[in-house]
Amino acid sequence: MTEKRAMNSMDAETKIAHLRLEAWGNWSKSNPELRPYPVATLLYRVAQQGVSGAAQSGAPISMPEAIRVTEIAVLSLPAVDRSVVSAYYLQWAPMEALANRLRMSEGRFKQTLNRARLQVLAYTQGFEDRNGRAS
Repeated sequence: MTEKRAMNSMDAETKIAHLRLEAWGNWSKSNPELRPYPVATLLYRVAQQGVSGAAQSGAPISMPEAIRVTEIAVLSLPAVDRSVVSAYYLQWAPMEALANRLRMSEGRFKQTLNRARLQVLAYTQGFEDRNGRAS
């Protein structure tokens, strides 16, 4: 991974979650045409373009299995947690700047990020346990 952030103070579980999310972020940034989630919601597209105009066109998104599972885990996070994870792993800026963009303190940003990492780890490990796969 090219843009590694400092992991010195992370415990083993947090490191695993961080590396999964970093791989997800790097994949997402290297495939900007395949955004990790739609720019506009389906409801917005239906309102703007009608039912037939809102239908997705083109080939389905193809991504590595580990990235796909992490993507699903990120999308299942509560909105605030998802926005923190997306900011941290899809943008390269100091944590203070990312927190300011989301209108929260740096401490709250860190707490939310740590909570989200553990939720992503729990989801991905649960998926592996159910499906007998390793990411």
